[in-house]
Amino acid sequence: LTFMNSQRRVLMLHPWLKSKPGSRTPEASLEEAIRLAHAIDLEVVSTAIVPLASIKPSTLIGSGKVEEIKEQVAESEVGLIIVNHTVNPVQQRNLEKAWGCKV
Repeated sequence: LTFMNSQRRVLMLHPWLKSKPGSRTPEASLEEAIRLAHAIDLEVVSTAIVPLASIKPSTLIGSGKVEEIKEQVAESEVGLIIVNHTVNPVQQRNLEKAWGCKV
């Protein structure tokens, strides 16, 4: 895989549905995702565990968190956000539009 410089800079999000506790901690799941990103030569510049009470149909996460991440994207000049969760095409489109980068 080849990436342009900005696309190598990644913000890694791990949405954590609080009502569905899994066998692994959110921290362990996030750490595994970070290791996988490093394995394909991505530079993870920021990470976040995003606790969710419920999944939002349009964006997966709440509007306040979407805005907060938009500011982080601008400050850290990331070109890619990896969401360590299933994202449907509508959510992906809405998040890419809100954040101005690939999801």
